[in-house]
Amino acid sequence: LRSPAAMEAATVGFAARAARSARSVSEEDDRSRKGDVDRPIRGLVSDINALGRETVFTTSSCSGRVSLVAEQTKGKRVKGEAKWILMSHDPVAGHEVAEAVDSYLKGGGGGGGDCSRKTLTLRFEPFILAVECANVEVAAEILKVGREAGFRESGIQIGKRITLSIRCSIRLELPVCRDGVLLVTREYLGVCCW
Repeated sequence: LRSPAAMEAATVGFAARAARSARSVSEEDDRSRKGDVDRPIRGLVSDINALGRETVFTTSSCSGRVSLVAEQTKGKRVKGEAKWILMSHDPVAGHEVAEAVDSYLKGGGGGGGDCSRKTLTLRFEPFILAVECANVEVAAEILKVGREAGFRESGIQIGKRITLSIRCSIRLELPVCRDGVLLVTREYLGVCCW
């Protein structure tokens, strides 16, 4: 447990950060790679931020996504070099994934260069929500709701700020092409996404 002084220090500046966050949201200034809040959870993010900036505000979120990502097969991976061949926050049908894979193989890497040196991975990534809270009591209440909803790996971090992450670790990464060769059947892709 943290000392009362450390807990108080974690709340210093909360109001200023909440005000900056409110301006960013109102100005549509999202710093994520995508550039805006995912459509499936815009309502949730808005509801949390409307609760009152004096107690809580969102700092990061993802509604979950399905993606095909091309990355270098060998050597050191460089952040930002991975290319999204397909990315959706909505359900994706198997035939859509198969078409994207075909296009990737025919196009030499989907704009990401030579596919003969890349691995194409089908990913299913779960929902995540991060919020900053004014105090531990607020964070504990939201944490309880998140865990009751099945997000067992959720937790509170107390440092310079009091942050709460609602998340789970259930995800899937399935290599579907490696070095320009399809590793699975199109029927299998249909089973993975329907």
